[in-house]
Amino acid sequence: MIASSLLPASAGIPAAVIVAVGVLGALDVRSRRRVGDRVALARTHASRIPGHGPDAEAPAEVGLADDQDRDHAGDAKERALRLLDAWSECPRSTWHAVGVRRRRTTRAEAGVLADTQLILDGILAHHVSAIDAWLVREAVDTAWLLAPDDQGPMPPAVECAARCAVTNAALAVLAQDWLPAEDFDRLRVSVGH
Repeated sequence: MIASSLLPASAGIPAAVIVAVGVLGALDVRSRRRVGDRVALARTHASRIPGHGPDAEAPAEVGLADDQDRDHAGDAKERALRLLDAWSECPRSTWHAVGVRRRRTTRAEAGVLADTQLILDGILAHHVSAIDAWLVREAVDTAWLLAPDDQGPMPPAVECAARCAVTNAALAVLAQDWLPAEDFDRLRVSVGH
């Protein structure tokens, strides 16, 4: 449902999409300038991942040179969008429970989650297409809007925590090939899927 509504229906790309991608690129450049320290810290954390440190050997071929790699990246995006399809069918009370659980983390749990977030940010910056990450983030908003409203409005802090948890879980699926297993599990468990 979400995947089909977000992907272009025809082979031609409308001019509005091209403009939107350009605007997103400009915003990405601006946000990277503002979070220089955060990105440096994310790189430090990402360097702890085996095969990604300063001593790691460069791969023989850089980038997504062959079709098999492109297909694999597309599979990750499809898995992330399927997760969000499932969340679009979850009632708001389920989202509320995730948000409450996320807000009740202890200081130690919050520190571990912050480290995991930095690792995820570093991996997204270096290994995942910015367009794919943007598409998944937008799909979270779509899933939220499609979720059946079975309760009254929830507090903004709880809603924000729930949407953040679901976003990180979907982005973890997108970055699963590079994300350490314990961080992937931590992000997925935080939403109960």
